Amino acid sequence: MKFEIKSSNLLKILKKIIKITLSNTTYEELSCFLLEIENDKIVLTASNGNLSMKTELEKNDEYLKIIKTGSVLINAKIMHDIFNKLEDEWFLFELKINNLIISNFKNNNNNDFIFKLSTMTIEKFPKITFDKEIENKVSFKKTLLQNINDQIAFAINTNNNSKPALTGINFKFSNKKLYITATDGYCLAKKTIPYLEEIKVDNKEFNIPVYLLNEIDKITNDLNKNVNFYFENNLNLIIEIDNYLFQTRMIEGIYPNTDDIIKNILEKEKTIVEINNVKDFLNIIELSIILSKKDTSPMIQFLINTRTNDFKINCLSNNDNIGEVIEQFKKFNFIKNKNIDEQIKVVFNSKLIIHAIKSFYKCKTISLSISWPKNYTIIQSEEEIGLLQLVLPIGEK
Repeated sequence: MKFEIKSSNLLKILKKIIKITLSNTTYEELSCFLLEIENDKIVLTASNGNLSMKTELEKNDEYLKIIKTGSVLINAKIMHDIFNKLEDEWFLFELKINNLIISNFKNNNNNDFIFKLSTMTIEKFPKITFDKEIENKVSFKKTLLQNINDQIAFAINTNNNSKPALTGINFKFSNKKLYITATDGYCLAKKTIPYLEEIKVDNKEFNIPVYLLNEIDKITNDLNKNVNFYFENNLNLIIEIDNYLFQTRMIEGIYPNTDDIIKNILEKEKTIVEINNVKDFLNIIELSIILSKKDTSPMIQFLINTRTNDFKINCLSNNDNIGEVIEQFKKFNFIKNKNIDEQIKVVFNSKLIIHAIKSFYKCKTISLSISWPKNYTIIQSEEEIGLLQLVLPIGEK
């Protein structure tokens, strides 16, 4: 194996590889990456056991020249640390017996480097397939991953061992749309996205661990290409962004039918309150819990009087020594009122209601649809079509 490469091109890939390999603390071979030299390209593959990544760099006289094919398994952190300290220049890679020799053979200054690195047995590295079945492809804008992180992921209970499916993000492809859902039983976040193009994939559903989607988003945060999904089989999913392929295992289990849950709540009698300034509304809620910062789970109570057109926000704390905060909110109006009660009292977990409102960070107005008699609250906005947040009340006080 022998090739020449500009260090900046290799370092760009190593910075992504290291984010995968460093999360492995069990198997030594997974702290390495597989470097394969072919006639017209080099292929780099890394895995931590849960998430695998593959990328290719084609031969080009400006940054990559291939002299001899071959393969090597090398420690990712050592390689990253070396090239992270070096200037951008040409380096020669050559495999001799069980050592990888790296030298800056074209160096024109006074600093000459030769690194002799021990390699690992390639057979110890897992055999990972990245089969892209074009007929099973569906594409979305890169912002999809960021939207999941900002608007959906908070609703997941990652410690729900009794229902593994609820520890991930649910993707449902149906009626030419993608439905993304997360729920922990107390709140539900749902986003609907139309396909970018006509595809054959439909009536398909799977669950992905949310932390893997977050890892992919962090690794590819400098890329702006579309996100392509390829359904390899019922267990694995291939995600493609630019020149990077990721393979992630799906979570087994049946996801609850959240469409029926939402439909049943929307059909109930309800009061719809339009919040005319989301930023101010959120500030008031966050201000109300300042005195209860030491409280592990402060609660927020909405006191709404439809007759007097009154909206108060109250922090309910388990600690009687911290005092009390009651805020009056005035930037709202009633769109529709079908609630038989003139006064509505509903209590939420402050963390959940704040996250739900923050997901509409681009919006100026939102609507709170408070159903009767259970006071389930659905949050939506005409400025963010397709996003829905459902927050269950803790109770009435």
